[in-house]
Amino acid sequence: MNGKVFCLGMMILFVLMGCALEKEVLNSEEASNDTAENMQNSSQRPPSLKISVDGKDFMTAMNGFQWSYFDGEEDAIATIEAETVGAEALLENRKAPAVNADSIIELQFKEEPLTYQVNVLDSFYNSDREQTNVVLEGRSGRTVYEVKATWEQGTAYYVFSLDVE
Repeated sequence: MNGKVFCLGMMILFVLMGCALEKEVLNSEEASNDTAENMQNSSQRPPSLKISVDGKDFMTAMNGFQWSYFDGEEDAIATIEAETVGAEALLENRKAPAVNADSIIELQFKEEPLTYQVNVLDSFYNSDREQTNVVLEGRSGRTVYEVKATWEQGTAYYVFSLDVE
């Protein structure tokens, strides 16, 4: 009994610690002039990602990021590192679009990244494949996907779920 209470307490503690961890680091000396110029036009957050399922758009949930931008007030490059709760907690109130093997799924970034990969997350949040597209083959039921996208300014993680029939 005490072991169960201890485990539950530790899980709650870890969730609370990770919920809104944000760090901001300012350091203008390490940034090159080219990077600074590119970041002056950058927002303070990574671009959004939508998925299109057979032509119908759905938003994804951002699941943490590391992002650099030019802070005009400080006249320096600022870097934000944000973590969030697990994928299931982010997606628990979102309806998963129903898909089948014939469904066409497209990733629509607000700004195209330099690189990205799509991972299928299993029940323990381990990635099971790394692809550049959404794989439906061999899946059934609610399936959680994670997209890791990288731009010059940083990296962002997005999650979404699909109900594979």
